[in-house]
Amino acid sequence: MLTVENLGVTKGSRAILRDVSFALRPGKITVLLGKNGAGKTTLFRCVNGLQRYSGRILLEGVPVENFSASEKAKKIGVLPQFLPGSGFTVRTLVSLGRNPYTGSTGRLSAADREAVENAMELVHVQDFGDRTVESLSGGEKQRAYLAMLLAQDTPLVLFDEPASSLDTDARRQLLELLRTLADRQNKTLLVILHDLTEAFTLADDVLILADGTCVYSGTAEDCLTTGEPERWFGVRRYTCTEDGESRIFFR
Repeated sequence: MLTVENLGVTKGSRAILRDVSFALRPGKITVLLGKNGAGKTTLFRCVNGLQRYSGRILLEGVPVENFSASEKAKKIGVLPQFLPGSGFTVRTLVSLGRNPYTGSTGRLSAADREAVENAMELVHVQDFGDRTVESLSGGEKQRAYLAMLLAQDTPLVLFDEPASSLDTDARRQLLELLRTLADRQNKTLLVILHDLTEAFTLADDVLILADGTCVYSGTAEDCLTTGEPERWFGVRRYTCTEDGESRIFFR
């Protein structure tokens, strides 16, 4: 799906990313971890064509720069960390996700409208489809933009701190939805998270960036076995049992 080879980004005399290489497994959730300043958002900007870089980024074996903007928008969807307000209604916002498919007319077909409604239902925003985005709470706005992303219907989706503005219950619901996207819709997800407990609850695979380099790339299970979270984040791991099920958390 997505392969990154020897990626580098330099600003002035400072190396933001150095020799970063990894491959995403199709249909799996890869969580990108790293302390502030490790280069996580810069990596996202490279994949999304917003940052110049050295090395190669391949999408389905093809360099990403070879795709037109429209072609790329059918393959990669991005939910940024900071979501702007908008005078659009929620339904209009979600409809923007269909822009790569509507051509020069911008007219929604019956299939486009169905995709919009399905996306709104999936994230439970259909009841306020006629409200403006700027009137929504933080959690509601997050779900509206997520519906837009789902309407875009790309095989690869990038999430930059998607739960940052959500309360505990909304965070849980969002992570469950991300799991559903991978398991039931075969989406490939690359997700930036800061909370290690949430990360290892969600992840199939883990990438860890430190000082602009990739210090771990592999399965979440192996990452725990080799003690990488403790090594790079200075935390301790604990296990608790609830309802007969063991859960891992860090602090």
